[in-house]
Amino acid sequence: TSCGTYRLYTRPLLPTWRPRGRRDFQLLYIASGKAHFHFGDKEEIITAVHEVVVDKCWALAAVKLPFTIPTLNKLRQMGYKIGLITNGGHNPQTLKLKMLELEDMFDAVVISGDVGVHKPNPEPFMVLAEKIGVDPSEMMYVGDHPLNDVEGSRRAGYTPVWVRTTGNWYLPELERAPYEVDTVAELPELLAKIDK
Repeated sequence: TSCGTYRLYTRPLLPTWRPRGRRDFQLLYIASGKAHFHFGDKEEIITAVHEVVVDKCWALAAVKLPFTIPTLNKLRQMGYKIGLITNGGHNPQTLKLKMLELEDMFDAVVISGDVGVHKPNPEPFMVLAEKIGVDPSEMMYVGDHPLNDVEGSRRAGYTPVWVRTTGNWYLPELERAPYEVDTVAELPELLAKIDK
């Protein structure tokens, strides 16, 4: 199967679909849920759609940014433990980490599909804190989603840092993070200022 095969299933649902990045693939993932309702009980079709979207196309949406690994290395040199929480299933998230050459960059990785609940539920955050061996009140969580990352981590007792990927805080009913950065490359400088 390939991403092209997925197009065959979704063309009636998303006739103008042309993946152009993370947001489009999020729409694809949502479309697979809609496909379930359109196709009714045809589980073989739903399974095929899910396999293609999640195990193939979703992973291909991962973009390797040049500053990510140097930033993680710098944070490690500064003495920080580094963890990752990612929403999704085990296989596609593991594949994304491998494709991005990040599988060995974290002290702990929590995949929500392995926990049984997704961010913003506090449970993945609590699991990460336990794996890292640090109390949530002493941890920062860096993410770009106002609800899943910022509010979710705050509810779990972390200090949130919002990455302004969209440049737009589109959930005004939620309190903004106390710290904001444009990219994760700014984290070492931010943490150096906080630690003074």
